[in-house]
Amino acid sequence: MDTYSLRNTTTKMVILRCIGPDSFFREKVMLPLELFVWDCPAESRVDLWSYGLSGTELLDSLDVAELAAVGCSIHQP
Repeated sequence: MDTYSLRNTTTKMVILRCIGPDSFFREKVMLPLELFVWDCPAESRVDLWSYGLSGTELLDSLDVAELAAVGCSIHQP
């Protein structure tokens, strides 16, 4: 398992779902400006969800390797 971090730099709550091999699953509601640090397998995928006018909306879906490459912040669109 590797360690990853993500900061929610938006003004909204964001739901982070990390899904990996061998039934690995981690979910966290991130408050605005919160930093979350977690361990997960390197083959995991991270889905970022938020609430919009029509309900929950998928903001982004990426591999944790991409997360490490692009930085560790969620930016407001």
